[in-house]
Amino acid sequence: GGGDRLRSHGVIVDQLGGHPLAHRLSAPFRQLLSDELPWVTAKWAQTIDGRIATRDGESKWISSPAARRRVHRFRSRIDAVLTGVGTVLADNPMLTARAEDGARRVRRRACRVVIDSRLSTPLSSALVESAGTYRTIIVTTPGDEAWARRRESLTRAGIDVLDVPPNPDGKADLRQALAALARQRELSTILVEAGPRLLGGLLLASLVNEAIVHLAPMILADEHARPCATGREAPLLSGASRWRLDRVKRIGPDVELWYSRDDRHGRQ
Repeated sequence: GGGDRLRSHGVIVDQLGGHPLAHRLSAPFRQLLSDELPWVTAKWAQTIDGRIATRDGESKWISSPAARRRVHRFRSRIDAVLTGVGTVLADNPMLTARAEDGARRVRRRACRVVIDSRLSTPLSSALVESAGTYRTIIVTTPGDEAWARRRESLTRAGIDVLDVPPNPDGKADLRQALAALARQRELSTILVEAGPRLLGGLLLASLVNEAIVHLAPMILADEHARPCATGREAPLLSGASRWRLDRVKRIGPDVELWYSRDDRHGRQ
């Protein structure tokens, strides 16, 4: 009814019949209405042989400075950046959008979200220490008395602690977590920058709508180097989830690939 309302006020409205760009632009809003879930974009940088870090976890830097500037600009256009507590413990990230090396001035501050079922995020972490400046949410599951004390300490530090039901493994249920972030915290677009376990869990639950992959011109050739996602056994190609390549762009020495989930083959 939006078009009719505009016309009644003298606005000329030209409706396009299912134009792909219009369809993509409205996709997060439509998903929020239909599924009550935020639109989730996963982002990672990888080598040609598909590794996001060495076997010891070193990942700075696989992507080029130009690709990293692109990520900061993208962070400034979404509601939240989501990661797991494993990334917090390993990298102590800020997860903010910063204008570096001539990048455009940041106009929007995305919320930072951490999936941390046992509240292991240190009070000394960069995320907690900057919680007074940047809105920060930790998603967790109710626990014991020690968990309750950590929750109180994080709350006093300015963290918004969001409780969600656990999955059968006792960890925060990812679908419930995303639904709560949309419904209770009004977050409709989320960028995931996480390690292979959390990303794998989101992918396996069909909770990722699109992926941005920065492909760097390097090869590790180490079978123990870390892949972008883990968490399943797929002895046959028929067990793979399917994705559609939508855009390709060269960013300095890297290639930026945009994929969207291809549900024509069924969600896996």
